[in-house]
Amino acid sequence: MDFLFVAAGGAIGAGLRYAAVLCVNAHIKTEFPLAVFAVNVAGAFAIGFAANVFAAHAALHQHRLFIVTGLLGGWTTFSTYALETVQLFQKGAAGLAVAYVIASNLLCFLFVLAGMFLSRLILSK
Repeated sequence: MDFLFVAAGGAIGAGLRYAAVLCVNAHIKTEFPLAVFAVNVAGAFAIGFAANVFAAHAALHQHRLFIVTGLLGGWTTFSTYALETVQLFQKGAAGLAVAYVIASNLLCFLFVLAGMFLSRLILSK
C-alpha cells in the first residue's frame, strides 16, 4: 500500500513540475536553466519544512510517503539539474554551468534550513 502513496504523490509532483517548467519557460527566456533552478529551490524549502512536520508526527507515515517521497520527489529535479549542467558545459557555457551549480547547491541547502526553521516556529506554537 505504501507504494501507491509514493506513486500517486510522484505522479502529481512530476505533473506539477512539468507545468511549472512550461510556465516559466514560456514567460522567461534565458540560457540559464531558471525553471528547474526555481523548482529545486522551492522543493528544497518544502522538503525541509515537511521533514520536520512529519518527524514531529510519526503516526502520519503514509502522508509522509505521499508528500515527501512522492510529491516532492516527483517535483524536485536534481537529475535534470545534473543533465542541464553537463549540457551547459557541452555548449561551452562553463561560467554559466559553474554559477548554476554553486547557486543551486547553496540556495537549496539554505532553503532546507529555512523550511526546517519555519516548521519549528509553527510547530512550537
